[in-house]
Amino acid sequence: MGGLCSKDNGHITDESDPSTQNEEIKRSKDQRKANQEIDKALGEYERQQQKITCRLMLVGIGESGKTTLLRQMKQQYGQPYTISELRDAAPHILKNLVEAMRTLALYSELLAEQGEPTSVSKDNESIRNRVATLENEEFTPELCEQFQKLWEDVI
Repeated sequence: MGGLCSKDNGHITDESDPSTQNEEIKRSKDQRKANQEIDKALGEYERQQQKITCRLMLVGIGESGKTTLLRQMKQQYGQPYTISELRDAAPHILKNLVEAMRTLALYSELLAEQGEPTSVSKDNESIRNRVATLENEEFTPELCEQFQKLWEDVI
């Protein structure tokens, strides 16, 4: 009794008509092409937005954390650290580690002299006393072992 009918732009058309099918195919291709152009334009816009840079001036007194903040920002949002930057940071990290352990040992010793309980066992008191008196010491494997003994020492 007749072909399938569809409503297209308010007109009823016969889908079995080859000219109608060609129009549908052409319209579909045009829509895909338009979508690709929009995606391309959006991609270019996003790349331009990523190129926008902000400049920030950090002001503060010495030892207030300006460099630390800058490094954290770089680590979080910037390029990863290079091998040379990591190698340059290693001595500073080791120096800070030695200083922190020295401070902990020193205050542990002071608290022990005042009669306060400390978490250092009698076996490790000599290590604590040595670590408390460290000055400009290089980080060696022996020192690492001593730090581990002190750190793990819990009464």
